[in-house]
Amino acid sequence: MVSEGTTAEVSELVLALLRGAAPERADELAALWRQFALNFDTIQDKPGFDIKGGAFGSVIFTPRTLHQIWLLGFAAWRAFEAYGGILQILPALGLPYDAAMIADLPGQLEAELRFQAAIHDARALNQVHQSEDFEWPAAVPLPSQQSFTSAAEEVTRDVTSIAGAFIFLHEVKHIVLTQSGTDPHEEELACDQFAREFLLENITAYASTSGKPSDRILALRAMAVSVGLFVVLEITPVSSWRESESHPPLRKRWTAFLEPVPLPIDHWFWSFTTSLILAKLRHEHRGPEQLDAADARGLCFEFINLL
Repeated sequence: MVSEGTTAEVSELVLALLRGAAPERADELAALWRQFALNFDTIQDKPGFDIKGGAFGSVIFTPRTLHQIWLLGFAAWRAFEAYGGILQILPALGLPYDAAMIADLPGQLEAELRFQAAIHDARALNQVHQSEDFEWPAAVPLPSQQSFTSAAEEVTRDVTSIAGAFIFLHEVKHIVLTQSGTDPHEEELACDQFAREFLLENITAYASTSGKPSDRILALRAMAVSVGLFVVLEITPVSSWRESESHPPLRKRWTAFLEPVPLPIDHWFWSFTTSLILAKLRHEHRGPEQLDAADARGLCFEFINLL
């Protein structure tokens, strides 16, 4: 995604990432860059997930933080592989989510174990004393890799890169709001809103120039926002899911994003997003035994309400 270098070099790499995520907003991005004298820079490596925007127009982060986003993007795809298909089918057939029934599906245990291994890898990178001591998992391509072995890997790369842009844009908004006196909970929601609207609000402009269907672009970018919020979900202690001094409930952040998404109620995007929530809940031994909903969108919100 972004490697180490001088502030100017890192800033240009981040700018390229943001332009690539939403090419139609390039002029607005350049104006924002000039107005707030934005710059991006890496800081000394250390354990944890560390990216923040603050005073003097700077977003600072550790390279290992971006590598965690990359690993978690591929973990999200493992969650979709484990649950996406069945979560799409159940509402269409008028059947409830049933944990016991899903557990008995052929290959289900193996799929869930692949997700758990992916989460384990991301946590190992988070906690290792020095990044050099981390052994990159064989199942995940390196961020610098140019060729991929499957279409699924290519889609995951694209979605994860846009998810990284979502997280950077969130931090850019923190810079814009610096010293505004905004309530910290309201500021977090405003930063989420800015990042998702930057990615989702002007898609028709890109569709008209790229020749790509607008609904496909919307679905891909909405998936990326879900992955960005999944990253937040993973790095947030369970004890802070409901609320913390500095952050609003995660349920509220997910709901604010999902409610206005203009995709059909049976679109696979909803099952993708539900997969991320379900996989995380089960990983934390908090998953429900049964849930019922009339459609894929409704089932997604039923799971969001469990956060």
